[in-house]
Formats: sequence, C-alpha cells, structure tokens
Amino acid sequence: MTEQRVLDAALKLLAKQDYSRAELCRRLLKAGFEESEIIQSLERLRSWGYLDDCKYGIARVESLKAKLKSRNYIRMVLANSGLDADLIENIIKDYYPLEDEIQVIISLLRKRSSRRRSDIQEWNYLVRTGFDEEAIRRCLPEPFDR
Repeated sequence: MTEQRVLDAALKLLAKQDYSRAELCRRLLKAGFEESEIIQSLERLRSWGYLDDCKYGIARVESLKAKLKSRNYIRMVLANSGLDADLIENIIKDYYPLEDEIQVIISLLRKRSSRRRSDIQEWNYLVRTGFDEEAIRRCLPEPFDR
C-alpha cells in the first residue's frame, strides 16, 4: 500500500471529524495500513496543519465544557484520545481553570433545580461526575459539616 492511500484514508477520516494523532494512528492501523506508512503520513499531515494535538485538545475542552462536564472527566477523555499528560494539564490549566469549573457547577445546579434535591444529593452527584471538591465547596455547603 502506498503512502498516498494512507493519506487519502486519513484525510477522509479528518474530513468527518477531528482526531488526535494517536486516535488517527489507531484508526489507520485498524484499517490495515503499515505502521511505517502511517507514521510518514501523520508527519506530513502535521506539517500541513491538519493534525495538531494541542488544537484538538483545546477544541475538545471547549466542547465538553459547554456540555457541563468536569475537568476530571475532560482529563479522562483527553487521555483516552492519546494526548500527552503534560499537554493535557497545560490545556486544562489554560482553558478550563477552577473558576470556570465553578461556573459550570452553578449552571449544572440551575439546570437540575427543576426537581428539588437535598444538598447531600447534589454534593454526591457532583463528586460522582468528577467535579473538584474545592469547586463544589464554593457552590454548596459541605453537607457533612452539619
């Protein structure tokens, strides 16, 4: 198989959605392409600007933040996408600071307010969905202090 076929397959995938370098590599390996051809093609795509893990990570953070997801949840999604741990932490620090997570929690609590729940239920829900306890503490009194 030629490198051109790998490039064509990669561009076809990228036309439908963004991928991290690792995700795209996995998809192309699964499609039966040779690893050496994939590596060359991915490098060419990176040099053309079609494949950028940092831009991919920032876009995923913005998308998931809009869906009211926690920073820990987003860390997990980015790690599963094959992004480097240092890159993930830098993106989270710059594009989803603790103050933003507090605003997401407030929005989520407003959204859930149609049905009255106790503070303990809300606290437990937020912890289970991965929100930082410091951020939760700023939005809700800790239910176990009473």
